[in-house]
Amino acid sequence: MGNKIARTTQVSASEYYLQDLPSTYNLVLKEVLGRGRFFKSIQCKHDEGLVLVKVYFKRGNFINLSDYERRLSQIKDIFSNIDHPHVWPFQFWQETDKAAYLLRQYFFHNLHDRLSTRPFLSFVEKKWLAFQLLLAVKQSHEKGVCHGDIKCENVLITSSNWLYLADFASFKPTYIPDDDPSDFSFFFDTSGRRLCYLAPERFYEHGGEMQVAQDSPLKPSMDLFAVGCVIAELFLDGQPLFELSQLLAYRRRQHDPSQHLEKIPDIGIRKMIQHMIQLEPKSRFSAEKYLKEYAGVVFPSYFSRFLHDFYCCWSPLHSDMRVLLCQSAFQEILKQMMNKQSSNDAGVTSRKLLEEIVAKESASFMKDSQRKREDLGKGLLRDAKNNNKNPSGPQPVIGNAQNSTFPENLKSLQSPGELLQTISNAFRGNDHPFLKSITMDNLNSLMLEYDSQSDTFGTPFLPLPRDSMRCEGMVLITSLLCSCIRNVKLPRLRRAAVLLLKASALYIDDEDRLQRVIPYVISMLSEPSAIVRCAALETLCDILALVRDFPPSDAKIFPEYILPMLSMLPDDPEESVRICYASNIAKLALTAYGFLIHSISLSEAGVLEKLSLPRKPSTSSSQTSERMKMINSDVQLLHLRKSIAEVVQELVMGPKQTPNIRRAILQDIGKLCYFFGVRQSNDILLPILPAFLNDQDEQVRTVFYEKIVYVCFFVGQRSVEEYLLPYIEQALSDATEAVIVRALECLTFLCKSGFLRKTILLQMFERAFPLLCNPSKWVRRSVVSFIAACSKSLGKVDSDAFLARVIRPFISRRPVPLASDKDLLRILENIL
Repeated sequence: MGNKIARTTQVSASEYYLQDLPSTYNLVLKEVLGRGRFFKSIQCKHDEGLVLVKVYFKRGNFINLSDYERRLSQIKDIFSNIDHPHVWPFQFWQETDKAAYLLRQYFFHNLHDRLSTRPFLSFVEKKWLAFQLLLAVKQSHEKGVCHGDIKCENVLITSSNWLYLADFASFKPTYIPDDDPSDFSFFFDTSGRRLCYLAPERFYEHGGEMQVAQDSPLKPSMDLFAVGCVIAELFLDGQPLFELSQLLAYRRRQHDPSQHLEKIPDIGIRKMIQHMIQLEPKSRFSAEKYLKEYAGVVFPSYFSRFLHDFYCCWSPLHSDMRVLLCQSAFQEILKQMMNKQSSNDAGVTSRKLLEEIVAKESASFMKDSQRKREDLGKGLLRDAKNNNKNPSGPQPVIGNAQNSTFPENLKSLQSPGELLQTISNAFRGNDHPFLKSITMDNLNSLMLEYDSQSDTFGTPFLPLPRDSMRCEGMVLITSLLCSCIRNVKLPRLRRAAVLLLKASALYIDDEDRLQRVIPYVISMLSEPSAIVRCAALETLCDILALVRDFPPSDAKIFPEYILPMLSMLPDDPEESVRICYASNIAKLALTAYGFLIHSISLSEAGVLEKLSLPRKPSTSSSQTSERMKMINSDVQLLHLRKSIAEVVQELVMGPKQTPNIRRAILQDIGKLCYFFGVRQSNDILLPILPAFLNDQDEQVRTVFYEKIVYVCFFVGQRSVEEYLLPYIEQALSDATEAVIVRALECLTFLCKSGFLRKTILLQMFERAFPLLCNPSKWVRRSVVSFIAACSKSLGKVDSDAFLARVIRPFISRRPVPLASDKDLLRILENIL
């Protein structure tokens, strides 16, 4: 096809590329991708999607292309019979008087582009791609087809990390001269980077002992050398193994690539690459033998026995069914990836399980869809009116757990509800210590630790010890979920996909959590369905709380990315979303604080200033630098607290506030105090407390007095006496007994903690004492507990002087047992 070309001609303008193609192809030029001397690559729009067109402009004398067309047709026919192919031949071709055209589907990424695209490939993803590349070569060679031009640009990768080997070069010369680089540049150096993936035996010397024909058939060993070069470049993060000059020197044994390969940390991968690129072609293995020899050494055993079968079941499904498959098989996936022992029967069993899951879930999905269509035909509007009168409970994660159909031999797999519970338990177990619930029992010890720290940076950000919940291969499942989540149609399945991302985030590292999962979860915050937005918000807060370490580039992820993306949630039209935000704002605030502390430690270590210009060290400049760092840290913390304060105020006092939102805020008011510190708890939280008491909802007031004790401990004794005690005193005359009880319990705890001065204590006693006559036994018990706490706090002398004289008319027993709430309650109950 191009072997007989004598000279090249000037390429026409871009409009000329498609001029000779018949109008029936219906192609519209979008972009010129490559201007190689042999082929011009262009991207075109078609009714069915994007198409890549390679154009060969005829030059000079007439060239018969029928042989090349026959080869292309044979390759396409041979590959059409492969199940789950990793090879992608040209789909169409057309010859005109002026040019020849090769057409195939356009892929957004080839391996060369993917290596430089975020999120960068993890180590296990590189292994997975190398595994698939060998599978592709194995499929090709088993059909008797050699590629001839394997390089990173011809390795295509989908968003789900499925690999295709494309652009089979049967029309390019097998052998080229080693002393004339023009042939190499014309046929193989399409990128112009002078990189060489050709096997050394494909170069020949003019007049040498080896006399070859340029159109001699390709050999499998030639492809395996190129595969070794591609795999080396894959694990070297885009650094090529050979340039043309280096490969020619390597052919003459004047260059050793071993030193370059030492950058690859895995010794098994290095040995495999070195075996592939050895100079003796006969010593290289076949692709199939490489897969067998290095299974368990380079490639995890679950690649062949389970993961590839899972991908094969996954690929033909639509997005909704993909989520169903992943949810049903999630525990089996985890089991297979965590099990390092290989078994010959395991692959067969896993494939059968996956096929059963797909069949059952497909039948269930179709049945559910058919039922919904029938309901719509029978009059869904009438049913909707009845449902509005009797609203149903929340939907389960994926369908109804009781109605979900599972194979008989999959009883070990968890139902959607069980999976959700497992996820919740795991996340609660992985929280930071300061994200645990603050209880009355640990409040005193907590404050002792807090008071020993500065008010600016008092919250300890303690990393948890490394747990055993790491699963290297789970990042592959995470990528699968991210690739399909935006195309899922049903809201309940979108919610399920978000929760599966949350589950997979438990097993991946911090970089993958931040670079892969977080962007997709945040994109779900703009979903039309409220249940999806709620699930995305909870997932976001839970995953961020898991992060222990992050690169300097993510140091300002909260002020510059997370918080701005959440800024519209206080105005969300759905109350459930606003409640969810209120429930998680404390966890989000403390997590943001942890990120700030870590970024400050990075700054102190000089990591964040590495890109700055070097300066001569001096004592004065060092002191100034340290002082500036402290000021900058204080400013960042102040800005963070201000941002969270604005959110809290908007949720509590904004135009869309509701009693449910206020109750949700109050549940974690202790954590908010912990985040704001003493000074800003006084400045920020105290002014908004009247909004809770002005609410007509008695449950809001009840929760308020239940949680107000946390605020008391943080704002200090003076603020309690001046601002909070009047609220508590007001509650003692509330019409709701639950409010009275919670206020008395708050006073009791403050009294036991020695928080109230004697004068204030006696004033509260006088206000609470009449409640002994309250008809509610619950209230009377709380009053007695408060009196006993007062007696212990005052001591025996003051108790007899101030308390006993008030209670003595009600008690005939002497002395009055004021310090024992049980004895006092028993005596008073008999009298009252």
